[in-house]
Amino acid sequence: VLDGFDVYCAGDVIVGENIGACKIVAEGNIEIGGGIKGKGKAQIFACGNITTGYIEQARVEARGNITVRRNVALSRVYSAGSIILPSRGRVTSVAGSRLMALNFIDVAEIGVESGRSETELIMGFDYDLVRNNKRIQKRLVKVFKEIGSLNKEKEILLAKQPVNEEELLNIEERLNEILAVYDELLVFQNDILRRMETPVESAMICRKAIYPISTIVFQGATKKLTEKSAPIVMRKDFNSNSVVTEKYQTRRQYY
Repeated sequence: VLDGFDVYCAGDVIVGENIGACKIVAEGNIEIGGGIKGKGKAQIFACGNITTGYIEQARVEARGNITVRRNVALSRVYSAGSIILPSRGRVTSVAGSRLMALNFIDVAEIGVESGRSETELIMGFDYDLVRNNKRIQKRLVKVFKEIGSLNKEKEILLAKQPVNEEELLNIEERLNEILAVYDELLVFQNDILRRMETPVESAMICRKAIYPISTIVFQGATKKLTEKSAPIVMRKDFNSNSVVTEKYQTRRQYY
């Protein structure tokens, strides 16, 4: 799929070779024989799973799992399932990217040895809930300012004698309407926050090494690595609200 093209599909999308700086939206799965060379403009979204050889300078989102056969570089990759870079016979890597998955992230190498490329892995969150929460928060701030402005108008009006009853009634009606909107937004946000705070079994599996300036986040518990780490598995301990690590075991099946 060449640069500049948009593809919308009610089913699955199968691409034999590479994808350029384009937009692809599929209600099913997306399978890419080559890889994604996004040039900072590619947007790939699937309601199902996404499978590709590599991801470079792209935004990739899937409500299912995302499987990358080689590497992810300078990209944003979000999954409501797991992000898997299988390390069978090759070294897979993530560098200069932000990955978010609800369940697992599995990769051989995280970051680069020079430590000049910041990489962030976030587990235990549904990216759609995170995005909606940010949107609601922005809307709440805007509505709160509108409430403050209307209350100030009301105060100024009441300070004048005689009071313009018609104008006062108009302000109170607008104020009641916007207060109702504010309450609805709060209810919606509280529901999202409750779902975001629900404990989710998730893990980060690194099969070879994690390099400096890499950050691992599990539902609010953050671990920033400043030194090279050996192969490890990270999970969140919900009792201590901290990230715990264990040695990676080659023969163990983690999921």
